[in-house]
Amino acid sequence: AGAVSAVGWKGSFHIDVRLNATGAPAGPFNLSLYLLDYSRWGTRSVIKVTGLESEETLSEAVLAEGFGNGTYFRFNVPAARSLRIRLHQVHSPSADREGWAPPPLASAVFIDFATSSAIASSGGRVRGG
Repeated sequence: AGAVSAVGWKGSFHIDVRLNATGAPAGPFNLSLYLLDYSRWGTRSVIKVTGLESEETLSEAVLAEGFGNGTYFRFNVPAARSLRIRLHQVHSPSADREGWAPPPLASAVFIDFATSSAIASSGGRVRGG
């Protein structure tokens, strides 16, 4: 990636990944996002992957929940391009604090240009230990 930046506020959080056009292959790639609810609040978020400039949806939105032990969420992105990973908070009776949903807890972003059809068939979710 050419650059990675993140911005958050109560209600949403996003991570921008700017790919270096000269270093990225033109074809599809795998994007993995590692989430960890280290406080065990029962945090829930909807993850959406879009083009950075176009805001075109690049992968189906996923509801992330139950990641107290860590979970990888994987997406197959159709072509190398800069993108935005948006995590929207989802309210939960067990997780809300002072009327606000806890912040989404993204720990790592991985990009793999060697694609695999196994990711598409797994539904995008791989549980951590």
